[in-house]
Amino acid sequence: MPRARLVSAWVEAGLLDAAEGPDSFATGAGRRRHLLTRLQREGVLVQGPRQRNEHLIVDARDLPAAETGPGGSGGVAHGAPGYRAALAEIARRYATSHGPVSVADLSRWTTLPLVEAARALEDAVEITNAAAYQTDADAARVPLARARAEGGLRGTVRLLGADAGATPGRDVLYLRADLPELLETNRRAAGSTLFLPSFDELHVGYKGRLCLTDAAGERLICPASNGMFRPLLVDRGRVVAVRPVGEGLLWADDARRSARLETAVDRAVRRVERRLRQ
Repeated sequence: MPRARLVSAWVEAGLLDAAEGPDSFATGAGRRRHLLTRLQREGVLVQGPRQRNEHLIVDARDLPAAETGPGGSGGVAHGAPGYRAALAEIARRYATSHGPVSVADLSRWTTLPLVEAARALEDAVEITNAAAYQTDADAARVPLARARAEGGLRGTVRLLGADAGATPGRDVLYLRADLPELLETNRRAAGSTLFLPSFDELHVGYKGRLCLTDAAGERLICPASNGMFRPLLVDRGRVVAVRPVGEGLLWADDARRSARLETAVDRAVRRVERRLRQ
């Protein structure tokens, strides 16, 4: 259900004062946020899918228990029997959804030490290429591969053989093995004009972002360097503008503005705004 409906139910039940209801911005209204946070930490509630411009709140009590996860009944605490398997599963999901990624990318995204991040990615490659691994393309359960980038930002990614070694070096990237074919099939969609929200994974999901923007573009996205990012416009894989909330477009210095680009950006913005109003 929507968060506002849940908070209203708490007010009606006497768990919160009326001044702490969903429409209140009073100082005491912080209790509703603390209550939501605590119930999520305890596994009672979970933040669910988006509806319009907000996330729904979902009852988490019917979700699978922690013991059913990749760490198994051994737990996932550091040093527990299931710890390494859990990290391999995290690495698999990250490389599958974000690849090509480096060890440094995974380390930053998870806050894992570089050594553990490297081992997790290598474990994920080994697990997904094992003969007994059950692939399911619809569920994104596919073999991972190692690769190297060649030719700079406008170069290519060359897949490496399975015998690349257990410690292949910092320049090695990890990706789903069928990514080149997926890119070829979806190249037009990948190069389309997108209006993305602040903290979108295309931007924050990587340590190195030179493929997406340069230093000037980073300052445009986050001018105060305080973690408050602006929504961004991406065209053909590069940031071309940002759109601060309640303001107009701010174009990137290296954006090659043209009638085609300006029309595409305008359509992308209007498409998202129309979706949020539905």
